[in-house]
Amino acid sequence: MAAGSPTRKSYLVECYWPGLTEARAVRSARRAAEVAAGLSAEGTEVRYRTAFIVPDDEVALCLFEAASAADVAEVCRRAELPCDRILRVAELSAERKAGVSLRPRRAHRSRSASGC
Repeated sequence: MAAGSPTRKSYLVECYWPGLTEARAVRSARRAAEVAAGLSAEGTEVRYRTAFIVPDDEVALCLFEAASAADVAEVCRRAELPCDRILRVAELSAERKAGVSLRPRRAHRSRSASGC
């Protein structure tokens, strides 16, 4: 996925994760990055960017770039990431780039207890 590609979108994966530890989150992040690279090699370009954990709330937030929420959901499924929601997000900086829509969009919600 080339930088500046019109099909590239950012997605934030919200994972409610009882018993979350930093070690478990790191292992899962590595697995998600490996799965994303594997999907990209198969022709579905997905990039794992980073993750944040909120230990007091037992939540992990993972940031991906992909053409669709469905592609991100596939990474989560294959990586066994406990995904609850996938949200399209816009990254903002002091020098906001033109063309980023800030309209609210519906979240892609998990339909099963096992994740997205």
